[in-house]
Amino acid sequence: MTTLIVEGHSLGALKAQLSTFEEAGGNVLVVDAEGASIPQQPCSTLSDVRGVIRAGAMVGVATVHSSIEPSISFRQGTVSAEYLMILSPDWDATPGAVLGPEASDTVGLAPGSELRLGESETDTRFGSALPASPRAADRARWIYNVRVVSDEDAIRECWVQANSGYLNQVREAAAAAFSGTDALRIRSLVDPGSAQSAIAGYDSRLTGWLWLVVGPIIGGVILTHLRARASEYALYRVSGFAAQDVALISYLEIIILVLLPSLIAASAAAMFFAGRGTLDADVFAVVSTTTLKIVGSGIVVAVALGFGLVLSSDLGRTMKGRG
Repeated sequence: MTTLIVEGHSLGALKAQLSTFEEAGGNVLVVDAEGASIPQQPCSTLSDVRGVIRAGAMVGVATVHSSIEPSISFRQGTVSAEYLMILSPDWDATPGAVLGPEASDTVGLAPGSELRLGESETDTRFGSALPASPRAADRARWIYNVRVVSDEDAIRECWVQANSGYLNQVREAAAAAFSGTDALRIRSLVDPGSAQSAIAGYDSRLTGWLWLVVGPIIGGVILTHLRARASEYALYRVSGFAAQDVALISYLEIIILVLLPSLIAASAAAMFFAGRGTLDADVFAVVSTTTLKIVGSGIVVAVALGFGLVLSSDLGRTMKGRG
């Protein structure tokens, strides 16, 4: 059971690391032209690409000052609603400008507040505050004007959020969609190195080979049982039992001896992870596969070394050393 828990825990730790990576933006691509404008139309088409969750645009960005305290400046981005949904997945789209997590604290603003920014002759009404998100950590003092972006608009950046496992395909689709854009750059929002290191560490873990140790031990248990029963098997043979009948008897004994306890151990491991709230299809598959590897390798070892004892009809040889 320990081996099953170790394997399930290893996979659970990997999934947690990959989840943190995605929360930080590991599955988000940023398309730009190193500061130059790019067309919005290709960004819109990416929304329909397989594996894309959504695509959003940043139209432009500027530095603005508060009329209350001119020494306080903000970065003001003009963006689509989809952009903010990628930047902070918990954002609840509300009409009006959007405050970054720290922008509201700086001048004491809250959703519903109004503030005149820069040289504007009208006040800006803030409809919501952007929930804190790892993806928005470096934009905490930003404020956002949200508007509908048409395909005819020129934009500064196109952000594309991909489903797990589709990042490379989406990257290729983005390159094709913007193929006519000069100085095109497609980058991940965060460095993929951490995820690659986590996957490489999981693939090279030594504990992944524990079943090769535990399996032969199980095989030794089976072999000990076969040796202890060798004289009875020989007696069956000289009494007229066919070889396949004796083999079936030994097979049923092995099921009772090994398979049932293994199933109990696998069930206990599954219950352990369920109790911790970490049991999912992937962890269950690892527990099941590892159980099959252990039992299978044990049976192979036992059959290879001791199944001749089951089929032997030499009662005298099998009785040596007994009595």
